Amino acid sequence: MKILAIDLGTSSVRGLVLDADANPLPGALARRKVRLTMADDGTGTVDGPGYLACLVECLDELAGAGHLRGVELVASSGQWHSVLPLGSDGKPLGPVLTWLDTRPAPPARSAGPADPDAFHQRTGTWWHRCYWSVRLPWLREHTSTPVARFVGLVEYVLGALLDEAPMSISMASGTGLLDLHTLGWDVEACALTGIRPDELPALAPADWRGRLRPEHARRWPDLTDARWAGPVG
Repeated sequence: MKILAIDLGTSSVRGLVLDADANPLPGALARRKVRLTMADDGTGTVDGPGYLACLVECLDELAGAGHLRGVELVASSGQWHSVLPLGSDGKPLGPVLTWLDTRPAPPARSAGPADPDAFHQRTGTWWHRCYWSVRLPWLREHTSTPVARFVGLVEYVLGALLDEAPMSISMASGTGLLDLHTLGWDVEACALTGIRPDELPALAPADWRGRLRPEHARRWPDLTDARWAGPVG
């Protein structure tokens, strides 16, 4: 058995193949540098399709060298807090807002959570520009085309490759919208954000495992039967 470990980071996308004891195999590493767009106004974004292309190139490189043979499990880690608005056709309506972007600000019309301490106890977060509770209304206001739903960078990338890509609890816990006790979207956080749960990613059960879409299984046949575990933030 082999394990493919994927890191969907801010500065690079990496794929590393390990043995069953999680020891890296010699030479089985592919990496692509990510191009960040930074500006003095606080902009910190990446291009979603370009980011996906980086992951595809990594998988192509590992496959071409024969490193994907015997891979049975794909484990991934990804950057928290990133968010991407999608249109009704499922296509990006702009770049991905990364955790580096400091432009989002709480809506002037909102006073925030009724009880900030209780909000923190439920979600593990504060009402802050780093979290989706502030980012989503800001994005909706600054996106010219109506937003159908929001996803994280991880869900966008994996959603292009897998039969389904619900948001893992680990990734959801970094949004500021998750009730850590019920493991569902927090009612007050969604109300503050002005977002309906159906505009957010579906949440993955603890035993969720993904599979490659048929067209990608043909491209990387060694991963046809591999199980993809829920990403870790």
